[in-house]
Amino acid sequence: MPLRLNVAGKCWLVQASSVNLAAASLSVSRGPTMATGDIRALVAARSPVVHGTEITNMGKTGYRLLAYISLSLGVAGIVLPLLPTTPFVLLAAWSASRGSPAFERWLHGHHRFGPLIRDWQERQAVPLLAKWLAAAVMASSWAVMWWWQVPPAVLVVTGVFFFGLVIFLFSRPTA
Repeated sequence: MPLRLNVAGKCWLVQASSVNLAAASLSVSRGPTMATGDIRALVAARSPVVHGTEITNMGKTGYRLLAYISLSLGVAGIVLPLLPTTPFVLLAAWSASRGSPAFERWLHGHHRFGPLIRDWQERQAVPLLAKWLAAAVMASSWAVMWWWQVPPAVLVVTGVFFFGLVIFLFSRPTA
Protein backbone atom coordinates (compact mmCIF):
# COMPACT_ATOMS: atom_id res chain seq x y z
CA MET A 1 0.00 0.00 0.00
CA PRO A 2 1.52 3.33 -1.00
CA LEU A 3 2.06 5.98 1.63
CA ARG A 4 1.10 9.55 0.91
CA LEU A 5 3.59 12.19 2.11
CA ASN A 6 2.59 15.82 1.86
CA VAL A 7 5.79 17.84 2.13
CA ALA A 8 6.07 21.55 1.34
CA GLY A 9 2.86 21.49 -0.69
CA LYS A 10 3.96 18.55 -2.85
CA CYS A 11 2.26 15.20 -2.61
CA TRP A 12 4.51 12.13 -2.80
CA LEU A 13 3.18 8.61 -3.13
CA VAL A 14 5.76 6.22 -1.79
CA GLN A 15 5.78 2.45 -1.92
CA ALA A 16 7.40 0.90 1.16
CA SER A 17 8.61 -2.67 1.24
CA SER A 18 8.81 -2.62 5.03
CA VAL A 19 6.75 -1.23 7.89
CA ASN A 20 9.81 0.50 9.38
CA LEU A 21 10.20 3.58 7.18
CA ALA A 22 13.63 4.44 8.51
CA ALA A 23 15.04 1.12 7.28
CA ALA A 24 12.63 0.56 4.39
CA SER A 25 13.53 0.02 0.81
CA LEU A 26 11.42 2.71 -0.84
CA SER A 27 10.38 3.51 -4.36
CA VAL A 28 8.31 6.39 -5.64
CA SER A 29 5.25 5.26 -7.56
CA ARG A 30 4.21 8.69 -8.83
CA GLY A 31 5.35 12.28 -8.75
CA PRO A 32 8.88 13.66 -8.57
CA THR A 33 11.71 11.26 -7.98
CA MET A 34 12.71 10.99 -4.36
CA ALA A 35 15.70 9.01 -3.13
CA THR A 36 15.57 6.66 -0.16
CA GLY A 37 17.80 9.03 1.82
CA ASP A 38 15.30 11.84 1.25
CA ILE A 39 12.49 9.71 2.68
CA ARG A 40 14.62 8.79 5.68
CA ALA A 41 15.35 12.49 6.23
CA LEU A 42 11.63 13.26 6.10
CA VAL A 43 10.88 10.53 8.62
CA ALA A 44 13.72 11.73 10.86
CA ALA A 45 12.32 15.26 10.64
CA ARG A 46 8.97 13.94 11.87
CA SER A 47 7.05 14.58 8.70
CA PRO A 48 3.34 14.97 9.48
CA VAL A 49 2.41 11.39 8.62
CA VAL A 50 0.48 9.13 10.93
CA HIS A 51 0.30 5.45 9.93
CA GLY A 52 0.70 6.30 6.27
CA THR A 53 -1.95 9.01 6.02
CA GLU A 54 -1.82 12.76 6.03
CA ILE A 55 -2.88 14.58 9.14
CA THR A 56 -6.07 16.43 8.28
CA ASN A 57 -6.66 20.06 9.22
CA MET A 58 -8.91 18.84 12.05
CA GLY A 59 -6.09 16.62 13.30
CA LYS A 60 -3.61 19.48 13.07
CA THR A 61 -5.96 21.68 15.07
CA GLY A 62 -6.27 18.99 17.72
CA TYR A 63 -2.51 18.56 17.96
CA ARG A 64 -2.03 22.34 18.08
CA LEU A 65 -4.64 22.66 20.85
CA LEU A 66 -3.00 19.80 22.77
CA ALA A 67 0.39 21.54 22.41
CA TYR A 68 -0.90 24.84 23.80
CA ILE A 69 -2.75 23.21 26.69
CA SER A 70 0.24 21.02 27.54
CA LEU A 71 2.64 23.94 27.55
CA SER A 72 0.22 25.93 29.73
CA LEU A 73 0.11 23.08 32.24
CA GLY A 74 3.90 22.80 32.09
CA VAL A 75 4.32 26.51 32.81
CA ALA A 76 1.84 26.22 35.69
CA GLY A 77 3.94 23.32 36.99
CA ILE A 78 6.89 25.66 37.41
CA VAL A 79 5.12 27.46 40.23
CA LEU A 80 2.75 24.74 41.48
CA PRO A 81 4.73 22.13 43.41
CA LEU A 82 2.56 19.07 42.71
CA LEU A 83 2.10 19.68 38.97
CA PRO A 84 5.00 18.29 36.90
CA THR A 85 6.59 20.50 34.26
CA THR A 86 8.74 18.11 32.21
CA PRO A 87 6.07 15.65 30.94
CA PHE A 88 3.79 18.48 29.84
CA VAL A 89 6.60 20.28 28.00
CA LEU A 90 7.59 17.05 26.25
CA LEU A 91 3.95 16.39 25.32
CA ALA A 92 3.73 19.96 23.98
CA ALA A 93 6.83 19.41 21.83
CA TRP A 94 5.49 16.11 20.49
CA SER A 95 2.07 17.50 19.62
CA ALA A 96 3.51 20.73 18.20
CA SER A 97 5.67 18.68 15.83
CA ARG A 98 2.45 17.29 14.36
CA GLY A 99 0.23 20.35 14.48
CA SER A 100 2.29 23.53 14.38
CA PRO A 101 5.82 23.62 12.98
CA ALA A 102 6.15 27.29 13.98
CA PHE A 103 5.26 26.51 17.59
CA GLU A 104 7.67 23.55 17.53
CA ARG A 105 10.49 25.83 16.33
CA TRP A 106 9.65 28.31 19.10
CA LEU A 107 9.74 25.54 21.73
CA HIS A 108 13.07 24.22 20.46
CA GLY A 109 14.52 27.73 20.48
CA HIS A 110 13.21 28.61 23.94
CA HIS A 111 16.00 29.17 26.48
CA ARG A 112 14.26 27.15 29.22
CA PHE A 113 12.35 24.43 27.34
CA GLY A 114 14.61 23.93 24.28
CA PRO A 115 17.48 22.09 26.00
CA LEU A 116 15.06 19.85 27.91
CA ILE A 117 13.23 18.89 24.72
CA ARG A 118 16.41 18.34 22.70
CA ASP A 119 17.98 16.19 25.44
CA TRP A 120 14.90 14.00 25.55
CA GLN A 121 14.49 13.69 21.78
CA GLU A 122 18.16 13.00 21.08
CA ARG A 123 19.14 10.79 24.04
CA GLN A 124 16.01 10.35 26.18
CA ALA A 125 17.99 12.12 28.89
CA VAL A 126 16.45 13.73 31.99
CA PRO A 127 18.20 16.38 34.12
CA LEU A 128 19.41 15.08 37.47
CA LEU A 129 17.51 17.75 39.39
CA ALA A 130 14.27 16.76 37.61
CA LYS A 131 14.84 13.12 38.57
CA TRP A 132 15.32 13.94 42.24
CA LEU A 133 12.44 16.42 42.34
CA ALA A 134 10.09 13.91 40.72
CA ALA A 135 11.14 11.21 43.20
CA ALA A 136 10.67 13.62 46.14
CA VAL A 137 7.24 14.76 44.95
CA MET A 138 6.09 11.17 44.45
CA ALA A 139 7.39 10.14 47.89
CA SER A 140 5.73 13.11 49.57
CA SER A 141 2.47 12.48 47.70
CA TRP A 142 2.49 8.88 48.86
CA ALA A 143 3.25 10.01 52.44
CA VAL A 144 0.32 12.43 52.38
CA MET A 145 -1.98 9.65 51.18
CA TRP A 146 -0.70 7.41 54.00
CA TRP A 147 -1.23 10.25 56.53
CA TRP A 148 -4.81 10.72 55.31
CA GLN A 149 -5.36 6.98 55.78
CA VAL A 150 -6.20 6.19 52.18
CA PRO A 151 -7.32 2.54 51.75
CA PRO A 152 -4.37 0.12 51.73
CA ALA A 153 -5.12 -1.12 48.19
CA VAL A 154 -4.77 2.44 46.85
CA LEU A 155 -1.52 2.87 48.77
CA VAL A 156 -0.10 -0.36 47.33
CA VAL A 157 -1.11 0.38 43.74
CA THR A 158 0.13 3.97 43.95
CA GLY A 159 3.36 2.90 45.64
CA VAL A 160 4.10 0.31 42.96
CA PHE A 161 3.32 2.84 40.21
CA PHE A 162 5.50 5.54 41.79
CA PHE A 163 8.32 3.06 42.35
CA GLY A 164 8.16 2.03 38.68
CA LEU A 165 8.30 5.67 37.60
CA VAL A 166 11.32 6.34 39.81
CA ILE A 167 13.10 3.28 38.39
CA PHE A 168 12.28 4.46 34.87
CA LEU A 169 13.50 8.00 35.55
CA PHE A 170 16.76 6.94 37.11
CA SER A 171 17.42 4.42 34.34
CA ARG A 172 17.40 7.27 31.76
CA PRO A 173 20.69 9.01 30.95
CA THR A 174 21.33 12.22 32.90
CA ALA A 175 21.22 15.41 30.86
